[in-house]
Amino acid sequence: MIKNSHQYNITKYWVERFTQALVTLRENEAKKLKDPDGWQLLQDSYHCRILRLRGEITEYEILLAHDRDRPVSLSITEIRKISDALIKARIAFKISQKELGMLCGRTEEQIQQYEVKDYQNASFC
Repeated sequence: MIKNSHQYNITKYWVERFTQALVTLRENEAKKLKDPDGWQLLQDSYHCRILRLRGEITEYEILLAHDRDRPVSLSITEIRKISDALIKARIAFKISQKELGMLCGRTEEQIQQYEVKDYQNASFC
């Protein structure tokens, strides 16, 4: 899950790198002839990674484009997904980590650390 603009930019960079690697692999006829199964496995793994990263990019862009005056519909099917929902809601409502910290009596750095650790050690009291 992309949690901030820095991760967004890094994810876009990796999509580009995997795409380039896929193109290079597809052009490598020698590898394809020498090890067709390995060649196909690499191609499939690159393609799968590209799709997953593009999905994360799309999700982040949708959250950024959300109208903060409208409710956010987030589905939580497992208790361990609550941290994702908290982060998505913050992004969709266009609340910075600094603003969230001010709202709940925490520092921006504390919010950043909570999000890095998916709120595992956060205290809500």
